Amino acid sequence: MNDSVGFSEPSRSVAASTGCNTLQLDGVRLQARLAGQGPPILLLHGYPESHLAWRHIIGELSQENRVVAPDWCGWGDSERRLDLDHTFAGEVARLARLIKLLGLERATVVGHDYGGLLALGLTIRHPDLVGRLALLNTRAHRTFPHLFFLATALTCWLARTPLLWHLIRVLPLRFFHEVGFRMFMGRQHLEPAALDHYVGWLSTDVGKRWYARFFAQYQVMPHEELKKGLHHICVPTAVIWGDRDAWAPPAVARQLAQRIPGAELTWIRGGRHFILEEHPTDVVRGIKALLRRDPGLAPPPMRDLTRT
Repeated sequence: MNDSVGFSEPSRSVAASTGCNTLQLDGVRLQARLAGQGPPILLLHGYPESHLAWRHIIGELSQENRVVAPDWCGWGDSERRLDLDHTFAGEVARLARLIKLLGLERATVVGHDYGGLLALGLTIRHPDLVGRLALLNTRAHRTFPHLFFLATALTCWLARTPLLWHLIRVLPLRFFHEVGFRMFMGRQHLEPAALDHYVGWLSTDVGKRWYARFFAQYQVMPHEELKKGLHHICVPTAVIWGDRDAWAPPAVARQLAQRIPGAELTWIRGGRHFILEEHPTDVVRGIKALLRRDPGLAPPPMRDLTRT
């Protein structure tokens, strides 16, 4: 596909109404919600959301902490550049640069869904940057259940095939994603402004081009380094999970809790995939329990786990 530079306009000025700041990271305009003072917490949203996924949680956490919740590159109101490296390695390296840019070293890093994948990669590749880790309903070291795996793999194949990726530009991507939200989130939690912020840009041509670019570089198979690295995580870790999630099944949470030394598993009973919006009080309770754990000393420099 054509890698020319471009970005789409925000679908609605939701970011401005929620007090977002504009940052520059790798030459990309990044929107981030900044709130509070104190020990830092970095909140990483999942696919295909934005910082608004944390809208019911930021206020409570920011009473005693400095909270940073970005629209990750390409999502929400952040710029959708078509020349960025969106491989797993590239995304994790960019996340490490964001932490250094904002002075968030040794932060508590909380990741949901895709944000959890990046948070796990960050903790394994850059352990000196992470003080505590929370993983919420994420594929983590595994991949998706069968139907979701096939759908994602098909998207990746289309995006990587020169003669086929243009099909993505004619698909009703916004409609597909709205249907997905209705399947995995209770209708009473679907706020129109937030939903528009999540998927409105998928109606634009540049948005669809960026979507194709992202999936052309996305790895749907498990990341072996994450599997091998779980045993080497040495920061306090919380696994907070909705126990009715079909996208990231409870078996993933159990494995994380078993393999990460000292990890504490908290079940959110009746919780599905989007626990940030369906069960924010329970999520805050789980994060606060993690904050009470001593992060201890900074871990040793990263080892090359791909060779062990």
